[in-house]
Amino acid sequence: MKPVTFKFRNHRGEIQTRTIVADSLEFIPRPNMPWNIQPGWYISGVEEGKGRRTFALNDIVFDADTHRNSWFSIRFEE
Repeated sequence: MKPVTFKFRNHRGEIQTRTIVADSLEFIPRPNMPWNIQPGWYISGVEEGKGRRTFALNDIVFDADTHRNSWFSIRFEE
């Protein structure tokens, strides 16, 4: 699978560029994560050097560098 790169705002408000090899996109109604307990859509995958990670889609940052007509899309394959 191809890596996905995006800007992400963490629970401390810091914005970082993250790259993961994504393998799932799911709605979690009751997340069991210390930094995020809100229901929502989450993307998960492996980040090099950090292992498996999960990111809330509502914390992905779209700024002036992001084309307004672009879509964030991924195709998951087995």
